[in-house]
Amino acid sequence: RPLFISFSGGARPGWDCLFIEEGGEGAPEPFLPAEPPAEVRAQPKALEALARRCFSVDALRPGQAEAVQALLEGRDVAALLPTGSGKSLIFHLAALLRPGVGVVVEPLLSIIEDQRRTLALQGITAVGAFGSPEATSALSAGRLILAFASPERFAAQGFRTALRAAAEGAGVGFVAVDEAHCVSGWGHDFRPAFLSVGRRARRWAEGPSGEPPLAALTGTATRAQLGEAVSELGLRRPISVARSLARPELSFVVERCGAGEHLPRLRRWLSRHPGARFGPGLIFCGTVDGRLGAAAV
Repeated sequence: RPLFISFSGGARPGWDCLFIEEGGEGAPEPFLPAEPPAEVRAQPKALEALARRCFSVDALRPGQAEAVQALLEGRDVAALLPTGSGKSLIFHLAALLRPGVGVVVEPLLSIIEDQRRTLALQGITAVGAFGSPEATSALSAGRLILAFASPERFAAQGFRTALRAAAEGAGVGFVAVDEAHCVSGWGHDFRPAFLSVGRRARRWAEGPSGEPPLAALTGTATRAQLGEAVSELGLRRPISVARSLARPELSFVVERCGAGEHLPRLRRWLSRHPGARFGPGLIFCGTVDGRLGAAAV
């Protein structure tokens, strides 16, 4: 039978559950209590230990432990953290600790595949990306720790049926909406399908213990956009985790080019270090064809 190992006291219905307490000298042996604690809690140091063990993370960044703890307690979360500050680690850790499958809504298949690869490198393979019959079957049977889906997937009857089966079986631990700025009509990445995700998640992921907590996470929204996303997704008294989006490690230089100077200047930039690129870069082109189009560049 599958064994669910918990460092926080959380149980997974239908699984054999092993509860482990860690300490210093004289730490107790693993034990199997008759009834798991009603409330799932994890101290920041315990979360850091799990992040170090499973994800090779030296230390948690500000806001991560607070957001994870809120999800473990069944509370909604609204997180505004700058790109690169570890939003994904929030739902990765919560999925390992909170009973049931964690459902993560992503706007792009490339992001989903990147998440799967990252988790697989850490040995976490009970992850489903929706679009395949195998993932649907695994979700229905409660064999997944994390399930990634696009917002449009919530309109598909097959996915909703599998989500309902998971909710009534192993349970749905939480639903996280990544890149939540896509919910806001103010943003350039607006996706209408995101507007119904919160309502559908509450309906189809509700289990015997109630509705799962919802999380909205973004690194590119303004506070106003995040507030709109919170309202549209129907988050209820969410724990708010926000950090400044300032990136002091980034700097920008603008060079003005006269007529006919653009391509020669670009060639000098690309060849300024013979035999090696000058580093990762982006070249923005206004068109595909033409003298300064992407093809010519």
